[in-house]
Parts: sequence; structure tokens; C-alpha cells
Amino acid sequence: MYLDLNKGIADNTVLFRIMGHWPFGNPKLYRVYTHFVLINMYLYNLTSLINMLKNLDDTEEVTATIYNLLSTVAVIIKANIFHYHFNHVKTIVTMFESEAFQPKNKQQEKILKNGIFWARFIFYYFFLTADLTLVMWILFPIMDGERRFPSNAWFPYDYLSGRNYTLTYIWQSIFIIYHALSNVCMDTFFAMLMVQTGAQCDVLNNQVSLLGKESVDSDTVRGELGKCIHHHKLILKLAETIGLVFRNIVLVQFATSVSVLCETMFLLSLVKTLNATFVMLLFYQVAIFTQIFLYCWFGNEVVLKSAKLYYSAYESRWYECPQSFKKDLLFFMQRTQKPIVLFVGKMFPITVITFTSILRSSWAYFMALRKVHDKS
Repeated sequence: MYLDLNKGIADNTVLFRIMGHWPFGNPKLYRVYTHFVLINMYLYNLTSLINMLKNLDDTEEVTATIYNLLSTVAVIIKANIFHYHFNHVKTIVTMFESEAFQPKNKQQEKILKNGIFWARFIFYYFFLTADLTLVMWILFPIMDGERRFPSNAWFPYDYLSGRNYTLTYIWQSIFIIYHALSNVCMDTFFAMLMVQTGAQCDVLNNQVSLLGKESVDSDTVRGELGKCIHHHKLILKLAETIGLVFRNIVLVQFATSVSVLCETMFLLSLVKTLNATFVMLLFYQVAIFTQIFLYCWFGNEVVLKSAKLYYSAYESRWYECPQSFKKDLLFFMQRTQKPIVLFVGKMFPITVITFTSILRSSWAYFMALRKVHDKS
């Protein structure tokens, strides 16, 4: 039985290509397109930065600009890190084509199909959620009846007059979309890889638990255990490669998320309840909240599933097997005592405990910012 495990990331790959982050077709033309996208993203952030610097004496204006600016700058940094490590990304995709990752029985096939289903569900759920947020973000200035842009920005011309306003509004809206969907690409790609890695841990748990149940012949069971050890090594290599690509991406995301959550809470405390700005900020905050939860939850799932490998050995018929097999199994169990943990920039683990720490930090900074505002 054969499963195309890359089917789980296929739709994500298409969006990556549209956003300019996954080369295909003519390399030179695609490189030109990628540079065009990145240059316009840089310009988008530059206009926001200049606007913030011109209004440093206005706390509300600076806060309203910086929460968006931090998010969009983070996207560019994440995109550049992703491009830098793209060869490792291709290695990850190739690894999922390995024979060791294929199912050996119906139960394992069900586990992997379930992993593919959830990988695709995650992508479409967050893609549609991002689309809804984008629609509101882009349309709310029009609905408010104000002559302003979706994001605070400064341009070196009369950008509020007639045609200039329309063209600038369209340009800014297009690259808001590029920023948001590039973020969706990278965040869901990590989550999808974690789902697939977790599924491989489940498959290996199943395979280890079956050791000795069909045959207790020394060569047979040691051969099966050897395959399990090889599978485990591949999972470790997969997790290491994912960590290499994403550890700095997640570090950038978490660092900016603390500030953005703090500043959106601050802005929500200032605006009138249930007006267009309030709803837009609320959706934006939910998007950021979900974004960091996505990383922490699925990173935590891999920790839990890999930790089960040690106990799966006890479900096998090790007690009926030869002494040589028992010694090999013991070494395997000692290696699996250490779960697979991905780290944020080599500093702290990507787990739900880290998620709660981020929320506590954001709340503390919000309270400090609120006190400074009230005093002024």
C-alpha cells in the first residue's frame, strides 16, 4: 500500500508559489517575480515606518501604526528565513517520500490518512479565516466613510486626492493580502509538518507494539526492530530539519506576537465598542492569538506522541523473545525516553506552556502601556 504523504501540503505549496516563495517553472522569471513581491512588501513597510516616525508625539497614532508594522515586518523576516532554508524545505518534502514512512497495515494507513486530512483542514480553516479578516480590514475604512487607508501610512505625494487615493488604496490592499497570505503559508506549513510528524510517531508506536506478535524468531524480530530504529532515526532527522527551518521563524513570530497582542489590547481599550475599528482590531487580535496557538499546540502534540514510544515497547511481546532482542529493545527504549522537542531559537520549547507564558507577558505589557497612557 502506498500513500502520497505530500498530498497534505499540496494546497499549501500552490499558495506558496502564488505568493512568490516556492520556485517553479522558469527559474529566472520566478526570481524576478519574487523580487518584485519582496520589494513592494519592503515599500509597504517603509511607508508605515515613516508615518510612525512623523507622529512620535502621538501615543495612539504610534500604537495604531506599530502593531501592524511589527506584524508585516515579521512576515518579511520570516519569508527571507524561509527562502534561505529552502533547500532544507525540499529535503523535508523528499523525506516524506521515504519507504520507511509508508504504512505497513490498515491501522497505520488510517493514521496517515487522518494526518493528511487534518493537514488539509488546518490549511483551509486558516486560509478562510485569514480571507475573512482581510475582507474586513480592507473594506472597513470604506464602510466607516472615512478617507483613510486600511493601514496608517505616509506617501511623498497628495495621496488623499481623487485618483491618487484610489490607486494607493488598491496598491496597499494588494500587499496587505500578500503579507497576510504569506503568513498563512508559513504558519500552516509548520502546523501541517507537525501533524505529519505526529502521525509518523503514531505509526511507529503501532509498529513497536506489534513486535513479537507474529513471530518470536530471533532474526525476524530483530529485523523488525531494526526497521523501527531506522524509522525512528528518520523521524528525528525530519524533526531536526523542520527545527532548522522554523526555529528562527517561530522566534520572530513569538517576539512580535507579544508586542502585537499588547498593542491591540491597548487600542481595543480606547475605541468605542462594536464600531468598525473595534471589530477589525478584535478579529486581528484573534488572528494573532490563533497564530501562536497553532505553533504551540502542534509542537506540543509531537512532544506527547513521541513520548509514547517508550511505553509502546511494553505492549510488544518482548517477554517471549530471545535475549538478544531484549537487549536491542532496551537500547531503543533508552533512546526514546527523550521526546522530540522543537525549540524557539534554541531557547525554549514550542509547547502549550510557552503559549501561556506569551499570554502572560502580553497582559503585563498591556497593563504597563495603559498606565503610561493614563498618566499622560
